[in-house]
Amino acid sequence: MTPNRDWMAIEDYINAESYKVGVDSFLDFNFQTFGIEKICCPYLKCQNIESQDRDEVHNHLLLYGIVIAYFQPSCLRLGCSHHLTS
Repeated sequence: MTPNRDWMAIEDYINAESYKVGVDSFLDFNFQTFGIEKICCPYLKCQNIESQDRDEVHNHLLLYGIVIAYFQPSCLRLGCSHHLTS
């Protein structure tokens, strides 16, 4: 079961506890489900291309937010599975 993605649309991500919970849920899902060490980081600068470890992705998402296009249907459908690394 995929985690809820509502947190991705929160504009005030710095102060929203539900955003932080969403980030943790997103990371738990990706790292536990796929058993990998790195995922493509959905932070704007990384552009869902740069592979990062959990701590780096966590820091990027909490400090800078998630790229808006990440929760667009085309990006979710493709996701980062073609970039998964271990």
